This record gives sequence, C-alpha cells and structure tokens, in this order.
Amino acid sequence: IVNGYLYLGFRALPEILNPEYSSVVLNPRDYKSCLLVRDPRDCLVSQYFSWGGGAKSSHALPSDKPEKFRELYESQASRDIDDYALAASHGLHAKLSAYLTITHNNPNVKVFKYEDIYFDKCKFLTDMLEWLKISLDHQKIEKIAKKNDIRPSEENHQRHIRKGSPGDYLEKLSESTISQLTDRFNDLMSDFGYSL
Repeated sequence: IVNGYLYLGFRALPEILNPEYSSVVLNPRDYKSCLLVRDPRDCLVSQYFSWGGGAKSSHALPSDKPEKFRELYESQASRDIDDYALAASHGLHAKLSAYLTITHNNPNVKVFKYEDIYFDKCKFLTDMLEWLKISLDHQKIEKIAKKNDIRPSEENHQRHIRKGSPGDYLEKLSESTISQLTDRFNDLMSDFGYSL
C-alpha cells in the first residue's frame, strides 16, 4: 500500500480481498479499483515461457526458497507448450473466476484489456488516473507511457518481456489446444468484455 493505494501483481486474489471469504478485510467492491486482464490463451503462452519451460524459463529465481522454484522449473521441462497450457488453464480459470467476484455488476471497478493498452499506453494511463481521480500533468503521463512502452523488435525467450504482442497464442499453440482453451474460457471472458 502506497499513499492509500493498493497495487497487486496478477496473483491469486488474496482471501482478505475476496468478498466470498469470511476472512475478507478490505472489500474491493467498496472502493474504486482497476483490473487489467488479458486473453487467457496469451496468458498461458506467456506463463510457459516465464516459468513453465524448464531451464529455458525467463523468470528469475526468487531469493526466498529458490530451490522450490528450481524444482518446479525442472518438473515442467518435459512438457511441450500445448500440454503445459492445457494443464495450467484450470488454475488460470480459477484465478479469473475469483477476480470476477469483484468485477461483475460492480460500478466501482474498471476493467482494462491488455490488448487495448499495448499500443496506446498513454491513453491507458490517462483513463486509469481519471478513473481513480488522481491528478497528474499530461507531460508526466506521456513520459511515463513512453518509458514503459516496451515492444521488442524480435522475440527473445531469455527476456521477461519476451514478445508482448497480442495474439501470440496463434503462432505457439496447436489448433486443437486453441479450440479447447477457447471453449474453456469463452463464457468467463465474456464477462470481462472479451469475445474469444
């Protein structure tokens, strides 16, 4: 929490923020919030290259219990990307379903799509700050957007931002896997404004 604002990376929704749990401490439905979502098929491809591809994974080992993550990396090494995506899709579906509990029919949350902001980060920052009622000079917004507008000219599996461009799943996954993932996520993602 910084100056009254809470920022979470895309992990499982903590129980203390989940209105469906009795242990909820801070109900996000009561506060202005933003959620950035991405096509789950692209999420799974990105996740594979981050930490599902064995020794080739780009995600740095954490300083806390690195051996645990090293074992995880090694256990994934024999899986190809299609097997990985299908296996990991269940966990991603559960994660997105949990976030849906705080976004569905909630006038206090604004959902942004990765695909919309990828090519126009300045508009995203302007819209987000306006939604949260945070005043910031437009020149500063443009400077921040430019600094963070990272679009690799070519794919690099060793970098955390490997490629970034939307629709990468079309190149990386088989038609069968794409079809199964589309069926699995179609209804859920429609609630986030997606048509898969």
